[in-house]
Amino acid sequence: MVNPVQFQVIRKSVSKTDKNDARALAFFLSKDMLPQTRVKSKAHGELASLTQSRDLLVKQRTRLLNKIHALYNAHGIKLKKESLSSKHRLANLTQAGFSSVEWVEVTLLRDQALSLTDAIRQMDREIEKAAQALDGYESITSIKGIGPRSAAVFLSGIGDVTDFASEDKLASYFGILNRSGFT
Repeated sequence: MVNPVQFQVIRKSVSKTDKNDARALAFFLSKDMLPQTRVKSKAHGELASLTQSRDLLVKQRTRLLNKIHALYNAHGIKLKKESLSSKHRLANLTQAGFSSVEWVEVTLLRDQALSLTDAIRQMDREIEKAAQALDGYESITSIKGIGPRSAAVFLSGIGDVTDFASEDKLASYFGILNRSGFT
Protein backbone atom coordinates (compact mmCIF):
# COMPACT_ATOMS: atom_id res chain seq x y z
CA MET A 1 0.00 0.00 0.00
CA VAL A 2 1.15 3.49 -0.80
CA ASN A 3 -0.30 6.52 0.88
CA PRO A 4 -0.75 9.18 -1.87
CA VAL A 5 -0.37 11.94 0.71
CA GLN A 6 3.15 10.70 1.47
CA PHE A 7 3.98 9.92 -2.17
CA GLN A 8 3.65 13.18 -4.08
CA VAL A 9 4.67 11.63 -7.43
CA ILE A 10 1.30 9.87 -7.72
CA ARG A 11 -0.76 12.66 -6.21
CA LYS A 12 0.66 15.44 -8.39
CA SER A 13 0.84 13.41 -11.58
CA VAL A 14 -0.38 15.37 -14.61
CA SER A 15 -1.45 12.35 -16.58
CA LYS A 16 -3.49 10.38 -14.02
CA THR A 17 -4.09 6.88 -15.31
CA ASP A 18 -3.73 3.52 -13.60
CA LYS A 19 -1.07 2.57 -16.12
CA ASN A 20 1.04 5.68 -15.42
CA ASP A 21 0.59 5.32 -11.67
CA ALA A 22 1.63 1.65 -11.83
CA ARG A 23 4.69 2.54 -13.90
CA ALA A 24 5.74 5.22 -11.38
CA LEU A 25 5.15 2.86 -8.45
CA ALA A 26 7.19 0.11 -10.11
CA PHE A 27 10.05 2.49 -10.82
CA PHE A 28 10.23 3.84 -7.25
CA LEU A 29 9.78 0.33 -5.84
CA SER A 30 12.77 -0.88 -7.88
CA LYS A 31 14.83 1.95 -6.32
CA ASP A 32 13.49 1.15 -2.81
CA MET A 33 12.14 4.69 -2.60
CA LEU A 34 8.47 4.10 -1.74
CA PRO A 35 7.37 5.54 1.59
CA GLN A 36 6.31 2.87 4.01
CA THR A 37 2.64 2.91 4.94
CA ARG A 38 1.79 1.79 8.41
CA VAL A 39 -1.56 0.14 9.07
CA LYS A 40 -3.00 0.67 12.54
CA SER A 41 -4.09 -2.25 14.66
CA LYS A 42 -7.75 -2.66 15.50
CA ALA A 43 -7.18 -1.30 19.02
CA HIS A 44 -5.39 1.81 17.71
CA GLY A 45 -8.09 2.36 15.09
CA GLU A 46 -10.86 2.08 17.67
CA LEU A 47 -9.05 4.51 19.96
CA ALA A 48 -8.57 6.96 17.07
CA SER A 49 -12.28 6.76 16.25
CA LEU A 50 -13.23 7.32 19.89
CA THR A 51 -10.96 10.37 20.24
CA GLN A 52 -12.35 11.82 16.99
CA SER A 53 -15.92 11.30 18.23
CA ARG A 54 -15.03 13.02 21.49
CA ASP A 55 -13.67 15.97 19.55
CA LEU A 56 -16.92 16.14 17.58
CA LEU A 57 -19.00 16.19 20.79
CA VAL A 58 -16.81 18.90 22.34
CA LYS A 59 -17.27 21.09 19.26
CA GLN A 60 -21.03 20.54 19.32
CA ARG A 61 -21.22 21.42 23.02
CA THR A 62 -19.21 24.59 22.33
CA ARG A 63 -21.68 25.60 19.61
CA LEU A 64 -24.60 25.10 22.00
CA LEU A 65 -22.93 27.12 24.76
CA ASN A 66 -22.12 29.90 22.29
CA LYS A 67 -25.78 29.99 21.23
CA ILE A 68 -26.92 30.25 24.86
CA HIS A 69 -24.39 33.02 25.43
CA ALA A 70 -25.69 34.88 22.36
CA LEU A 71 -29.31 34.58 23.53
CA TYR A 72 -28.44 36.12 26.91
CA ASN A 73 -26.38 38.86 25.22
CA ALA A 74 -29.36 39.69 22.95
CA HIS A 75 -31.34 40.43 26.14
CA GLY A 76 -28.56 42.62 27.56
CA ILE A 77 -27.59 39.99 30.11
CA LYS A 78 -23.82 39.71 30.16
CA LEU A 79 -22.66 36.23 31.07
CA LYS A 80 -19.05 35.25 31.19
CA LYS A 81 -18.51 32.38 28.76
CA GLU A 82 -16.54 30.59 31.47
CA SER A 83 -19.66 30.49 33.64
CA LEU A 84 -21.34 28.30 31.03
CA SER A 85 -18.59 25.68 31.43
CA SER A 86 -19.64 25.05 35.00
CA LYS A 87 -22.25 22.29 35.14
CA HIS A 88 -23.78 23.85 38.25
CA ARG A 89 -24.08 27.35 36.77
CA LEU A 90 -25.38 26.01 33.47
CA ALA A 91 -28.05 23.99 35.25
CA ASN A 92 -29.13 27.08 37.23
CA LEU A 93 -29.59 29.63 34.43
CA THR A 94 -32.28 32.23 35.13
CA GLN A 95 -35.29 32.99 32.95
CA ALA A 96 -34.93 36.74 33.50
CA GLY A 97 -36.17 38.67 30.46
CA PHE A 98 -36.97 35.69 28.24
CA SER A 99 -40.38 34.99 26.74
CA SER A 100 -41.76 31.50 27.26
CA VAL A 101 -40.75 30.53 23.70
CA GLU A 102 -37.21 31.84 24.17
CA TRP A 103 -36.94 30.07 27.52
CA VAL A 104 -37.90 26.76 25.88
CA GLU A 105 -35.03 27.30 23.42
CA VAL A 106 -32.57 28.14 26.22
CA THR A 107 -33.57 25.12 28.32
CA LEU A 108 -33.40 22.72 25.38
CA LEU A 109 -29.95 24.01 24.41
CA ARG A 110 -28.83 23.82 28.06
CA ASP A 111 -30.12 20.27 28.47
CA GLN A 112 -28.33 19.17 25.29
CA ALA A 113 -25.10 20.81 26.48
CA LEU A 114 -25.40 19.06 29.85
CA SER A 115 -26.08 15.75 28.14
CA LEU A 116 -23.02 16.22 25.93
CA THR A 117 -20.93 17.03 29.01
CA ASP A 118 -21.94 13.70 30.54
CA ALA A 119 -21.23 11.85 27.28
CA ILE A 120 -17.80 13.48 27.00
CA ARG A 121 -16.94 12.42 30.55
CA GLN A 122 -17.98 8.85 29.74
CA MET A 123 -15.87 8.94 26.58
CA ASP A 124 -12.90 10.24 28.57
CA ARG A 125 -13.12 7.21 30.86
CA GLU A 126 -13.32 4.83 27.87
CA ILE A 127 -10.48 6.59 26.07
CA GLU A 128 -8.24 6.29 29.12
CA LYS A 129 -9.15 2.63 29.58
CA ALA A 130 -8.48 1.82 25.91
CA ALA A 131 -5.20 3.76 25.88
CA GLN A 132 -3.92 2.05 29.03
CA ALA A 133 -4.05 -1.28 27.22
CA LEU A 134 -1.65 -0.06 24.49
CA ASP A 135 2.13 -0.41 24.49
CA GLY A 136 3.85 2.87 25.26
CA TYR A 137 1.05 4.37 27.36
CA GLU A 138 2.98 4.21 30.63
CA SER A 139 6.08 5.75 29.03
CA ILE A 140 4.13 8.60 27.46
CA THR A 141 2.16 9.45 30.60
CA SER A 142 5.39 9.48 32.60
CA ILE A 143 6.36 12.65 30.70
CA LYS A 144 5.52 15.72 32.76
CA GLY A 145 2.47 17.49 31.32
CA ILE A 146 1.16 14.49 29.33
CA GLY A 147 -2.09 13.22 30.78
CA PRO A 148 -4.23 10.22 29.87
CA ARG A 149 -6.17 11.97 27.10
CA SER A 150 -3.07 13.47 25.48
CA ALA A 151 -1.37 10.08 25.60
CA ALA A 152 -4.44 8.47 24.03
CA VAL A 153 -4.55 10.99 21.19
CA PHE A 154 -0.81 10.56 20.64
CA LEU A 155 -1.04 6.75 20.56
CA SER A 156 -4.11 6.80 18.32
CA GLY A 157 -2.19 8.99 15.90
CA ILE A 158 1.05 7.04 15.71
CA GLY A 159 -0.28 3.52 16.09
CA ASP A 160 2.09 0.92 17.48
CA VAL A 161 5.21 2.55 18.95
CA THR A 162 7.19 -0.62 18.23
CA ASP A 163 6.85 0.14 14.49
CA PHE A 164 9.62 2.70 14.98
CA ALA A 165 13.20 1.48 15.16
CA SER A 166 14.30 4.30 17.48
CA GLU A 167 13.17 7.43 19.27
CA ASP A 168 14.69 9.44 16.41
CA LYS A 169 12.52 7.59 13.87
CA LEU A 170 9.43 8.36 15.96
CA ALA A 171 10.40 12.03 16.28
CA SER A 172 11.12 12.15 12.56
CA TYR A 173 7.62 10.75 11.87
CA PHE A 174 6.23 13.89 13.47
CA GLY A 175 8.80 16.11 11.79
CA ILE A 176 10.31 17.37 15.04
CA LEU A 177 13.94 16.56 14.23
CA ASN A 178 16.12 18.83 12.17
CA ARG A 179 19.00 17.53 10.04
CA SER A 180 21.44 17.45 12.93
CA GLY A 181 19.05 15.21 14.87
CA PHE A 182 18.21 17.80 17.51
CA THR A 183 14.81 19.33 18.15
